[in-house]
Amino acid sequence: MRFDRRLITHFEWLLPLLALAVSGLGAMTVYSATHAPGTRGLSPLALRQLLWLAAGCLAMLAALVFDYHRLERSAFVIYLLVLLAVLAVPAFGRMGGGSRRWIPRSS
Repeated sequence: MRFDRRLITHFEWLLPLLALAVSGLGAMTVYSATHAPGTRGLSPLALRQLLWLAAGCLAMLAALVFDYHRLERSAFVIYLLVLLAVLAVPAFGRMGGGSRRWIPRSS
């Protein structure tokens, strides 16, 4: 897989930096709300928040590097699969909270 250098020059850096700043503020808020005085380390909720933040950053980088033009050949098949999934909800979905919900797991 080749990396196109034009991607760096035409990249809008402000949007991911602002998203990272807002996510960092959220992680600090979770840490502040769950920190117990006298304890060391992060609380489980703050640690989970940071792990999801890291996973989101990795997903953003993967989406940035992925060439979406490769999906052109299979776009019709993907469209049909999504259409079938949407149509399966009224047929197999369960009622909950006054609306039709997603298809239940078979566990």
